[in-house]
Order: sequence, then structure tokens, then C-alpha cells
Amino acid sequence: THARVLVTPATVEGVAATRSVLDWMGGLHTSMLPTTVVALAHAVPDTALDEAKAVERLGVGGPAVVSIPYDRHLAAGGAIQTELLGEHTREAAARLAAACMARANSGGQTGRPRA
Repeated sequence: THARVLVTPATVEGVAATRSVLDWMGGLHTSMLPTTVVALAHAVPDTALDEAKAVERLGVGGPAVVSIPYDRHLAAGGAIQTELLGEHTREAAARLAAACMARANSGGQTGRPRA
């Protein structure tokens, strides 16, 4: 089986647009959403986004949702050097990788876990 990752900015607009994409994907095949991981990427240190509501909205239908916190190294752009990432970002990256592997190995049979 395969898994897919959708990366969305942690903004109201980003969540709304990604929810539309997820709805479209869910209409293609029933196994699409349970094998999908959404990375909710914070591009700025402070945001007005209600993250709990965003995670709930994006998780409808079964995709895992992993929040990637703001990180100065990522915000700078360019090649990613893991040793320059903050601890919370490295932990989030590990959760993202674990969610992807779990989804890829699930055959679409997962419930709605969130990493």
C-alpha cells in the first residue's frame, strides 16, 4: 500500500483549501483518506489558528494530522539540516515519519489516529 502526505500552512485558508482536497480525495476511493497524513506546517511563530479545531476538521474521514511547529531553520528556506532544527521540530518530524509508515503499512485499515 501507499501513503501520501499533504502539507498545508497552519492558516484558516490553508486548512479550508486542504479540507476541500481531502473531500475530493475521499470521493475517489474509500482507502484514500485512511492512508493520508496531513502535515500542518506553522510558517510563523504566532498564529491565530485554533489548532485543535484545525486538526479536528482535517482529520474527518480518517487522515492523520501532524502539527509541525514553527522553526527558524525551516522558515529560512533552503536545504534542511536536521542538526539545525529545534527539538520540537525534530520530534514532530519523527511523528510525521511514523504516521506515514503506519499508514503505508495499514492497507487503509486504520481508524483515525493522530500523531
